[in-house]
Amino acid sequence: PLYSSAASDVYKRQVAHRLNEKSSSMETVFGFFQGLYQSHIVFSPMAHTLLSLGLIVKDKDANYAAIDAFIDGVDNCKINEDHVINSVDQLINAEFVVFNRLADSFNQIHPVSPLHAYCISQIIQGLICRMNLKLRNLFKLLEVLLEIQIELNCSLSDDCVSVLSSITGSNKLAKTAKKLTPVSYTHLRAHETLRYL
Repeated sequence: PLYSSAASDVYKRQVAHRLNEKSSSMETVFGFFQGLYQSHIVFSPMAHTLLSLGLIVKDKDANYAAIDAFIDGVDNCKINEDHVINSVDQLINAEFVVFNRLADSFNQIHPVSPLHAYCISQIIQGLICRMNLKLRNLFKLLEVLLEIQIELNCSLSDDCVSVLSSITGSNKLAKTAKKLTPVSYTHLRAHETLRYL
């Protein structure tokens, strides 16, 4: 199957090499992702890793291609949230992930539809339950999650709430986590609703 062979490892390494490069020729980048647009293709775990790499690169061509492929994947029920969580978690452990880039990518995906928003919410919640909470700029993901939860008017998982409730302090991470806990979140959601009345 596509992106489960040794060739996909080459593609993944080449995309990873571009993580901190600002630009590239679309001709060299689009080939990494074009197979993901084929309607008959089922995304393998390797394809999810490739997508995850594309969501964190500085290279705008690769990033835009990955975002488009992700949106298309959600539209066609190809995205497996657990595979994305596993892939991003591995990239975090390898110290590849820059959270502001990942948050920026998620911010371009979740407004597309409630389904896309729900998918991104589940991925962020899954990551929160696994990650080292001291990672730099992690609060960026929590800000995306807060925006989605207000938009969807739904609750977080019990596991995610438990992790968020354990965060203390006065930094941006702690302040955003507090807004996501049940009492603060309910109050904030009501406030946001009143703004539109």
